Amino acid sequence: MRLLLSIILAGTAMFSACKTSNEAASLRDASVEAGGKGGECNYSIYPPKACKEGFHCVTPEGVYGAPGTCEPDSGDLGAECNYSIYPPKACQEGLTCVTPPGVSGAPGTCQDTGAKEGGECNYSIYPAKACKRGLTCVTPPGVYGAAGKCQKPAGGEGSECNYSIYPPKACQEGLVCKTPPGVYGASGKCTRE
Repeated sequence: MRLLLSIILAGTAMFSACKTSNEAASLRDASVEAGGKGGECNYSIYPPKACKEGFHCVTPEGVYGAPGTCEPDSGDLGAECNYSIYPPKACQEGLTCVTPPGVSGAPGTCQDTGAKEGGECNYSIYPAKACKRGLTCVTPPGVYGAAGKCQKPAGGEGSECNYSIYPPKACQEGLVCKTPPGVYGASGKCTRE
């Protein structure tokens, strides 16, 4: 009887220790924003646990399928970059990793080598002809692979807008189309409220 009572008490102690450990883990996980810095990520499961924009997933080296940790992208203008290592040191969107010519696998620096507003762009060729940061490559509709022109994103602050034409030239969320007073159907400019 004494042995049975000891086993029951030991089992209860183990259960409460596990419960306390699980509660601590869940409190620790709640303090880390999902997909943000320090958040868990895993692209080898379905649905994948992805990192938020501006973060990338760092996994243990050589452990395929293992979960990783979301770390901020460090590839800002002038930062070191290298796509030939794992995990890669990537540049932020709109920047290009420029490496020394003729040195395979060498690190480079993140640079804004894109075309200026009105310049030619084409993402369907290699190497891509990109636009500078903050510009969008606008290609002719229905002509796949065609070169385009670098323009400010449609509907951005200061862009032309007109809701009385089809298709409408709309403003991005958080902006309003200010038109000349009393001129119906006229184009306006996207401005902050």
